Amino acid sequence: MEGSNHQYAAAGIIRRSKGLVAVEMKPTFIRAIFVSISLSAGSLAHAEIINHQILIGARDLPILAVDGSARVVEGPFHGDVRLTGDVALYTPDLEQPGTDWVEIESDGIRHRIAIRVRQTFPEVHTSEDIGRGPIVAAGDLVLSVRRLADLPSSSSSGRAPHAQSAVAIGSQVVIASVGVRDDAALFLIGDDGDMRDRLSISALLADRLDLEVDVSSSMHGGLRGVAAHPAFASNGRLYLSVNTTAESDLPGPFLSPMAPDAAHVASLVELTVSPAAFLEGRFEVSGARVVFQFGMGTQNHGIRQIAFNPYLGVGDEGYGDLFVSVGDNRFNDGSQDELPVRAPFGSVLRLDPIESIRAGREADDLVFVRGLRNPHNLFFLPDGRLVIVDIGDDDFDEVNIARGGEDFGWPEREGPAQHIAGGGVRFTGEDHDFVEPAAFLSQPADEPDERRLLALSGGGAIQLPDSDFGILLANFTHGGEVFLVRGSDLAQTDADGRTGRVEQLTVGYDHDSRPDTTPWLTTSLTDLGDYLRSDARIHRLDDRRVLITMKSTTSVYVGELVTYGD
Repeated sequence: MEGSNHQYAAAGIIRRSKGLVAVEMKPTFIRAIFVSISLSAGSLAHAEIINHQILIGARDLPILAVDGSARVVEGPFHGDVRLTGDVALYTPDLEQPGTDWVEIESDGIRHRIAIRVRQTFPEVHTSEDIGRGPIVAAGDLVLSVRRLADLPSSSSSGRAPHAQSAVAIGSQVVIASVGVRDDAALFLIGDDGDMRDRLSISALLADRLDLEVDVSSSMHGGLRGVAAHPAFASNGRLYLSVNTTAESDLPGPFLSPMAPDAAHVASLVELTVSPAAFLEGRFEVSGARVVFQFGMGTQNHGIRQIAFNPYLGVGDEGYGDLFVSVGDNRFNDGSQDELPVRAPFGSVLRLDPIESIRAGREADDLVFVRGLRNPHNLFFLPDGRLVIVDIGDDDFDEVNIARGGEDFGWPEREGPAQHIAGGGVRFTGEDHDFVEPAAFLSQPADEPDERRLLALSGGGAIQLPDSDFGILLANFTHGGEVFLVRGSDLAQTDADGRTGRVEQLTVGYDHDSRPDTTPWLTTSLTDLGDYLRSDARIHRLDDRRVLITMKSTTSVYVGELVTYGD
């Protein structure tokens, strides 16, 4: 997994135009735009979303296979449609980005096709001060992204996997797929991008532990996290955080008694695999056991990511301790905002997973920090501090730094403000005993509340070109932006009382895996996938590189930070 050797043009060349850009190393460039097509056939309402990268001035974008009797019933309103013998071709009006649509009748079936022309920008811009969150600065770095591998579909279902989590083990990477579109599985990828093995977690848990992976929630269910014990090379222990059903005889042990209304179960599972076989590119499982379980009333904000501290060595305090993030397990309607959040919910747990958890052990004994809503990711800084990326309710997403014992305030606090039960925040200026976030981002003030445009995922500390380290964050909803918080800026308060300066990065996408062509520059990871959300997750690969998985594509990407002109 060597670094990209693409060259990036000077910023002065890039800043002449809007739109996705393929940059040449001379004062010329190709400007392009993304077009998303949603196709529904008749009354079946079967939607297929396709992203097309097209050059400015391009014509005849194929949108539908037709027969010789095809006719345009209505539309389009901005672009143009031309029918040939076997295909309908659409040419967008690039002066009018937005949504266009056309209805075509072919072989007696009417097809209504929505076409979304979406501009992205080849450079980032400093955001306006909206008076409620930090100013997002235009960063001077590029996240250089290239495709590493494509995850194969299941032989049984034929459906593409839904990648969620990943961990680097030596020169190989283990990818965890949720199990929503496929059975939950682990994929083993080599450093050359070679797909070496696939292990069905759904089948293994059913066979070995009589557990059924719960995917009744497409957004919160299934296999959530994977982590490798720091002594994996000798003990072969892998750990999984997974949602399981409450219908079978549950093995436990349980963190506090199961509530009678618990419809779902969170399980932390240990697998023992052969280290020798793993080095050869195979999963050879010799053992499986449940470390602990606890009941949940809903799959919303349940068990999330898990992580070991990769910077500790044998003999260091905390070596081998596993950290488990757990959301508040509440519905998103504000009806429970005034109720206290009780452990294990709304917290990060810390435990030695090799030691047996005694039945009935209180979850409070394992709480490392609390006061969290939806701690989507957790990872470590080189100095040993834990970073927790917590998704807020309607207003703020947080980057929290923990050493242990902190309370970050949810549901009383959200970001730098007081959370109002039922939704919203207020700035009171009153003293409180909660720990403020080291950095935060706010929802865009001018966007409608019903369409959430910000939800952060994070993925570990990465070395920057200037020898500082930084935290990479991705907006995994519609925007797909990538943000950076430098280590030197963490918890640095500016003149307006705001913390953690946040920068937005440009994304350089190696779109064709050819060293003799130039990458596209954009500001959205959404442009890499085939859906209108990026659903991107960033994972630490090593000190200088990250792995990027996206639920919207079967591809796995490698990213590293470079500067313009490198």
